[in-house]
Amino acid sequence: MTSDKKATSLVSLGACLEYYDFIIFALMAETFGHLFFPADQPIAASIKALGVFALGYLARPLGGVFLGALGDRFGRKYVFINVMMVMAISTFAIGLLPTYATIGNAAPFLLVLCRIIQGISFGAEVPGAMTIVAEFAKPSKQGVFAGFVVSSLALGSLLASSLLYILTSLMSQEAFLHFAWRIPFILGGILAVFSYVLRKELQETPIFLKEKGEVKAKRSYLTKADIPKVIIGIGMTFAIASLVVFFLYLPAFLSVYYKYPLKSVYFAMTIAIVWSMIISPITGLFADRVNKRILYILTSFVVTFALFPLFASLFHVNLTFLVFTLCLYQTFISLLSVCYFPLIASIFQPLARYTGIAASYGIGYCLMGLLPMAATWLISLTGTPMSGVLLLAFFTVVGAVSGYLIPLAK
Repeated sequence: MTSDKKATSLVSLGACLEYYDFIIFALMAETFGHLFFPADQPIAASIKALGVFALGYLARPLGGVFLGALGDRFGRKYVFINVMMVMAISTFAIGLLPTYATIGNAAPFLLVLCRIIQGISFGAEVPGAMTIVAEFAKPSKQGVFAGFVVSSLALGSLLASSLLYILTSLMSQEAFLHFAWRIPFILGGILAVFSYVLRKELQETPIFLKEKGEVKAKRSYLTKADIPKVIIGIGMTFAIASLVVFFLYLPAFLSVYYKYPLKSVYFAMTIAIVWSMIISPITGLFADRVNKRILYILTSFVVTFALFPLFASLFHVNLTFLVFTLCLYQTFISLLSVCYFPLIASIFQPLARYTGIAASYGIGYCLMGLLPMAATWLISLTGTPMSGVLLLAFFTVVGAVSGYLIPLAK
């Protein structure tokens, strides 16, 4: 029988590698603008590349709800194992794609197809991790175990950002655009296959086996009565998803509007991600000793008011302060995440849990996937990058209000 610690370890390892595969695309959005769209329209190419990035998020609800329903019907393990292989194939394929210069308009079409498949896979990955951890762990340990999952996601980010930092440091831009951009995707596909093999050791959760034995109906258990729960779950997801997606947007955001060298941004992001790996289990321990709902609400409001002075100070283009800002930013994400994972799992009954979490998480991230494009458009209208920060702050307020409404969902 799988213990709670072993389950968390297997979930965390898989989440790490799958998150690497998913976000490496986000960190290279500008690169894809150069490679897969006409070179004579750089701004349009950048926006289109961000659009392809957003498609991965748009596909999340589709994959999450469909695969989540399978997870509620056939078991968490069945879905959780197979989504990894889907991610491996789509990521490896991106690394082999011909560019616009080679096959013209067919190149962005193939890129879009691979990105959609990535999104479908990832739509079931994190909800599956939330479900499995919540069902294996005791309530008194859900925060710290969630912290380890968050650390694993940070490790996936670290692998991605540090690899890009090394590649961009060692190679000229011409060499990177010529062939080296393929390396992260080919490597990611190989690592995902490795994780698929290890994930087979995971056992089914005791709660699912118990509930499935008592309820024989072979259908999805998410009903109309669960719609208010999903809406509140989406609102809760907004706070975290907006911060995470905006963090992935920082290479473009800070290099274009704040004039930070791209290498400096990758360096600062790498340090911040290492910090997240360290701090997340600690914030999880703290969350297990307090009221998670209250902590989630308070953190959301603190983030709302902290964003403006933090990003305003970055206009000084100081690397030390950039590192400090991004570490604090990741601390906020960690505090919200270790509360969010157990809270959203508690909203749904066991045989609707995978689907309910996947719908809430997938739709929330789907909408927030449009945030980089919306921020770019808003900044072009106002002429100041702070308007993008204002948009970010709005969604953290939505998250706080949704956290306040959790009792209505139970």
